[in-house]
Amino acid sequence: MNDTDILRANFTISDAAKREIENLRRFWNENVPEPAGVLTVSWGFYHFNSGEKAENVVISFYSESQLPMVAHGIQRVSGIDLVFFTLPEYLPKFEGKVIDHTPDRSFFLRKP
Repeated sequence: MNDTDILRANFTISDAAKREIENLRRFWNENVPEPAGVLTVSWGFYHFNSGEKAENVVISFYSESQLPMVAHGIQRVSGIDLVFFTLPEYLPKFEGKVIDHTPDRSFFLRKP
């Protein structure tokens, strides 16, 4: 993957989402053998045991050892370094939206 293949982040991140991202980073660092390196934002699909399906924004981390592999894709969004990892067909889902977080909804996209 080269720089022309990298999709540019077209969203912002709310303060509530930033706080929860830092909570997740602490949880990751306390429970995963390798420290979190950089945030990743992607679009994910969920298949529940009930047979129900859903899709939504996914927040996770690349570990420190993975940084050399993803460093070329790091972008700064709302003061946070991240890798925006999605396919072109899902880019419009993010466009102009805000990644937000509430305890009852977890992470979600909303209009500004």
